Amino acid sequence: MSPYIRYGLLAGSLALAACQPAADDTQFVLVEGRGQTEAEPDAFRLSLFVEANGPDREAALREASEISDRIADILPRMEGLDWIEVNRNDANIRTAYEQSDCRRSYNRPANCVPVGHGVEISISVEAGPVSEAGNLASLASELGARGSELSGFYRRDEGHQTQQARQAAYQDARSQALLLADAAGLELGRVIQIQTVEDFYNGGAMPRSRIAFAEPMLAAEEPAIASIPLQLDPEVRRYEERITVRFELVEPSTSD
Repeated sequence: MSPYIRYGLLAGSLALAACQPAADDTQFVLVEGRGQTEAEPDAFRLSLFVEANGPDREAALREASEISDRIADILPRMEGLDWIEVNRNDANIRTAYEQSDCRRSYNRPANCVPVGHGVEISISVEAGPVSEAGNLASLASELGARGSELSGFYRRDEGHQTQQARQAAYQDARSQALLLADAAGLELGRVIQIQTVEDFYNGGAMPRSRIAFAEPMLAAEEPAIASIPLQLDPEVRRYEERITVRFELVEPSTSD
């Protein structure tokens, strides 16, 4: 959208010559500013899956718990990590039956006899730097993890990156307003109003910042983690902001 100067409310396609004064005679210029910042991701999310099967329910649960305990204990001690958070979810226990009617979870016949049990435990990992994602997954596989999913990469300071993009958008808006004010023989005064582009056109609530980034998803099958590359090249994250700024226009100051 091309910036334009106006004295009153926005109505149709306005040009400077057709502008009218507002009710309080305040002259202003309304411009749209765009800002963008880029930053390399510094963290990654990894989901690990532990599985144990056997004829005895308690034995399968004990085996899965031992593997998840080993992973949670050893992963944080891997060399090369700047930080790591490991969280284990509750165990999911499945019972296998020979009869097909017994495999459903509802209206199960009373004479069902279990032939085995399976236990699954998922482990959520967030860590950095991103260069260690493949090594961390490989170590988890050696420790007994049977599956993995690399959910993606991100910045731990995304709020700061968004704020920088907003500041860049404001500077862009101010630069445009200065050019238009000079063309009209006026100077910029105070800032009357700042809005996101979405709020300006729709009157909606503050939207989330837009992040132009394709999150990679790697779903691996057994032996799951071995398929995740040791060397990863994540894309740069781009944070984009668009705002509208209404600047007051004032007559040029005169010097004696």
